[in-house]
Amino acid sequence: ENATEQKQTEVFDTEVQQQSRYIQLKTKYILAPIKSGLMVVDQHRAHLNILFNQYMSRIEQNIQSSQALLFPEVLHLSNSQHIILTDILPEIEQMGFSLANLGGCDWSVNSIPAGFEKMKDVTETILQVIDAVEHGGDNIKKKVNENIALNVARASALPYGRTLTQEEMDKLISDLLRLSEPNYTPDGKKVLNVIEFDYISKLF
Repeated sequence: ENATEQKQTEVFDTEVQQQSRYIQLKTKYILAPIKSGLMVVDQHRAHLNILFNQYMSRIEQNIQSSQALLFPEVLHLSNSQHIILTDILPEIEQMGFSLANLGGCDWSVNSIPAGFEKMKDVTETILQVIDAVEHGGDNIKKKVNENIALNVARASALPYGRTLTQEEMDKLISDLLRLSEPNYTPDGKKVLNVIEFDYISKLF
């Protein structure tokens, strides 16, 4: 995060705290009037960013717990995927997943991280982590952690189309602006933008 964006974040935080009314646009964006203009926040990306940071914090503090699946899901892996999963299994289980080998390259997913029960596609999340590790680089453990956190957060974040109350929007904006990097998601997508007052004035 550069100095300009850090300064902007501090300004946003101060200005937003002075008012508590928000407008939800097309059940996709949250509009927050601020002194410099109008802050526009992508609700899905904002929540994704919040969940990712919460999850990474839980990983770093080693306080992750699990939630058993009522119906375990089955992973059918290739030989190379099976080898990678076996190698990274301790890291995956540290996140709150519980897997068991069914023989050969088949695995059952018996538990997922607690708090992420809304994750829609458990097996796809694990396959994406395996794929990220396969295409490698340094610091594999960090890569595993970040990919699991991002995929779980992406699956659990508020969807577009969800109507939010004032209280929900207030908490979302407040939690977002507490992050060290509220402007972008972990994969580099823009979370918020500001339409400057001067620009708005020129429209009239």
